Amino acid sequence: MISRSGNNIKIGTSDRRYIMGRGILLWFLGVPIPLIILIMLFWR
Repeated sequence: MISRSGNNIKIGTSDRRYIMGRGILLWFLGVPIPLIILIMLFWR
C-alpha cells in the first residue's frame, strides 16, 4: 500500500514549459508526416 501524504506533485513554470515544448516538438514531428505522405501520393 502506497501513501502519497506529503508528496503532492507541483509543476513549476520550467517544468510546464518543458512539457509544453516537448508536446509542440512531437506535434511538429507528427503532423507533417501524414501531409508529406499525402502530397507524395497525389503528386504522382
